[in-house]
Amino acid sequence: RLQPGMGTEFNLADCQEHLGKTASAWGHYRSVLATAKLAGQAAREKVAQERLSRLEPGLCHMIIEVPNGVGTTGMTIERDGTPVGEGQWSTAVPVDPGEHRVTAKAPGKVPFNRVLNVSSCAKAAVVTVPLLADDQAPRSSRPSGGGSVPEPQTRTVSNGVRTPLIVTGLVLSAVGVGVGVGYGAASLSSKNASAPYCNDKNVCTEPGTTYRKDALRYGDLATVGLVTASVFAVATIVVVVLVPTTKTVTAQNLLSGTIAF
Repeated sequence: RLQPGMGTEFNLADCQEHLGKTASAWGHYRSVLATAKLAGQAAREKVAQERLSRLEPGLCHMIIEVPNGVGTTGMTIERDGTPVGEGQWSTAVPVDPGEHRVTAKAPGKVPFNRVLNVSSCAKAAVVTVPLLADDQAPRSSRPSGGGSVPEPQTRTVSNGVRTPLIVTGLVLSAVGVGVGVGYGAASLSSKNASAPYCNDKNVCTEPGTTYRKDALRYGDLATVGLVTASVFAVATIVVVVLVPTTKTVTAQNLLSGTIAF
């Protein structure tokens, strides 16, 4: 997400393939293939297609079966926390091997949950969503009885999270600045070191090329460090401005005990 691009996505797909996350890798290779076609990069398009052809025969599939009449109004289905659109209901979809959680929810209905371990890819794993039962849970109500409920007592206490958040933000900002300055100095040093090996047209011999690559890499790391420092600095300012130094808590006396809200 920090550095999107065709090469980044290809490397991510390659990593997922080596981790056994075949469906995730397959999805990223498809994205690389489409992007390479649009960009006219035939070499990457060919490699992505070869990887797809290699993965497809061994992909695992899952079918979330939704029989007719089960899909009530407002029902939503998720797989591992990700929404599954109606277009994918009762359809074989590639999934990574391993454990998957399927949930189905609808207003006024008892949610359906099912955990399925996909260990064999010989045939698609099937999860059938049943007709969701009506939710008969009683609504919360005020306590009944002849006695009156005492008024809650309030008191102001110190907000214990404010100081740790500020200290953490300052420390991380300082670390980011240190990283940025350190790698910035290293980048400048490498660039200066390349000077004897490069001419006025920036044509370099092998040592000069190595120094220039190091300078670029260190420069990227310096940028990451400074951007990180900026993010935490802004976050710290937000905490200082928006998080109050104190907070009000309410205590309700119940017989001999006290419950704090």
